[in-house]
Formats: sequence, C-alpha cells, structure tokens
Amino acid sequence: MKYFGKSFVSMLCLALFAFLPLVAGAQTVQNLTDKTTEIVNGSVIGLVFTIGFLYFFWGVVQYVINPEEEKKAKGKQMMINGIIALTIMFAVYALIRVMLTTFNLNEKEKVTVPVGP
Repeated sequence: MKYFGKSFVSMLCLALFAFLPLVAGAQTVQNLTDKTTEIVNGSVIGLVFTIGFLYFFWGVVQYVINPEEEKKAKGKQMMINGIIALTIMFAVYALIRVMLTTFNLNEKEKVTVPVGP
C-alpha cells in the first residue's frame, strides 16, 4: 500500500508538471476552464474508454489462453467487470451529452467572472 501512495503522488506531480504551461498560458479563469475542458474532452475521455476496453480484452485473453479453471474464472470476472465499467462510462457520457443538447450548453457563452477592485 505504501508503494501505491508514492507512485500516485509521483504521477500526480508529473501530471501537474505537464499541465503547468497550460496554466501559465491562461490569462483568465475562463481561458483556464476552456483549456481544461478541451483537454478532458479531447484526450482524457478517450483514454479512459481505451483503458476500460483493454481491461476487458485482457480478460478475454486470460480466459482463452489459460487451461486452469482458476485462471479462467479470473479472466471471466475481468470480462464481466470490463463490460460493467464500459456500460457505466457510456451511460454517463450519453447522459451528459443529452443534458448538454437539451439545455443548449454546447455553445460557448462568455461568462463574466467577478473580480476584486
């Protein structure tokens, strides 16, 4: 468990370092939120779906290749978990898309952010 904590912190620091030019280049809060939304919509969502599909596919490989019943059961459980994860991710993505189109939130509207004196 200690190794997971250290690796998570190092990955978080690496991610923050990778996004540092993005934050530095954004002059306003609106620019920062726009750029963050572009990154999430452009790559993070696709990456999460890809990881879910690869997890499912790895379960299929484990189920087909291994002759032992214990490993086949583990592969079958990975396939079930992968299908459940992909179903939930697709449902949430579809729900967000429906809400965005229903309330006309697809258009970029300028939001005035209050600033201090």
